[in-house]
Amino acid sequence: MNRYLLLALILFHFVLIEISNGEEIFYKGQTRSLIDWPNLDPYEWLDFNYWKREQLYRKKFPDWANVQRDKNNLEEVGRIIKCVGDCINERHDGVFKVGFYSKVYETNELKTEDESYAWIYLMDGTLVRLSPNSSITFNEFNMSTKEFLIYSRVNYGNVLWLSRQASEVEVRDLRETDSMFSLLLIPEIDEWLSREKELDENDLYESLTRAEYSKQYDHLNKLIKENNEWISKPTKFILSMPNGLVTGQNLSMEFVVLLGNKSFLKQRGFDVYNSTTTTFPEGEYITLGFDKAQPYPLSPNTWYEVDFRGKNIEKYEGDLLKSFQIGELVTKRIPTIMTARELWLRKFSKLLHGEVVDEKYLREEMGYRLWKELADEKGDLFLRYNYLLEFIRKLESQSIGAYATYIEESKKEGLMYETMEYGPGYYSKAMANYSVRRESDYWGMAKSDRKILNSTRRKFWRIIHENNR
Repeated sequence: MNRYLLLALILFHFVLIEISNGEEIFYKGQTRSLIDWPNLDPYEWLDFNYWKREQLYRKKFPDWANVQRDKNNLEEVGRIIKCVGDCINERHDGVFKVGFYSKVYETNELKTEDESYAWIYLMDGTLVRLSPNSSITFNEFNMSTKEFLIYSRVNYGNVLWLSRQASEVEVRDLRETDSMFSLLLIPEIDEWLSREKELDENDLYESLTRAEYSKQYDHLNKLIKENNEWISKPTKFILSMPNGLVTGQNLSMEFVVLLGNKSFLKQRGFDVYNSTTTTFPEGEYITLGFDKAQPYPLSPNTWYEVDFRGKNIEKYEGDLLKSFQIGELVTKRIPTIMTARELWLRKFSKLLHGEVVDEKYLREEMGYRLWKELADEKGDLFLRYNYLLEFIRKLESQSIGAYATYIEESKKEGLMYETMEYGPGYYSKAMANYSVRRESDYWGMAKSDRKILNSTRRKFWRIIHENNR
């Protein structure tokens, strides 16, 4: 046993010598040791031949330590704005329930259970919404001095991907549609909502609803204007599915991914931001297969149907459109969530959007690597982007091929297999919450020495009872 201990000390001594020969980089939270102690194989660690091979490799690649540190570093992709129900984050170190302010890192899979919803803020300013029984994996978050590059996978379910637009939001006098998220734990929003309001004694209903709804959009647009002064970086996306992938810049996409079935997608934005805006970024759908990639341009505001194998895509005009429209209605007016985005941009992402970034500070204090520009064809970000496109296509093609074989074999053997269907389960709880609140006084937080009666708080209650007099 003493021999093994002595050998281990000798090996560790040589490792320290090798590390000290070059200047090392460190990311936030990393230690000097590169040894993966929890997963260390003692037989491999004490194997002299293994150590010798490692030394030869390190002599060929003097920068091996920095490469290893970069590989081990998982950057923060975003944070949970709010979860309604049960939201699960599956990480390399376990499975955890998450809620307000929870961090999401690269490689994390976030998923929702039955009747559960989540809004996530990404560090570039993108908003992501998960409907019930949905899952998304945030694989990579990369940034240069000019842009962001995000690679995520919509695993299954209904996911809304809403990029930030510099244009202001259309001022509306209607209540929020995603009412489950109308109250958040963000102090700045709570402070604004709970301020004293002037009441019009002649028409309490109007003063408590329409005027305040408009003011909320005015407040949101004020924040957008202020943030536009320093936000300069666009975001390039690779959004993959089990049967295809979508690429583009600053995209707003709605995905309905049904395992063992077809998938549906639509470029959104017109209804959420400003109905008068006529130009929005356009994305491309890339088919699966091992031959040359076939990009398919996506027209804005159009639903598309993708076949199970991911080799064909066409405009969809089937019976599910009505159900899709109900699901879209829930996220049509979301000023509170959009206000949260603008506030968190200032709080978490302002430094990331700067054109002049201190690379050392970015790495050691925030845990991010700075890549070369995407326009540089010899740069690492350009090479990474093109590699990912081909890698993802082949990986998803191989996976969907294996899945198709499994289904075919199950049919032959008469075995049961599950396929997902789109239905009310994706939006029913959200719509029920919206419907229940349609008569409620959302803005009834104003201070008053008068007792608030149903006749002033509920417009429809007043109308019904006046007609019955």
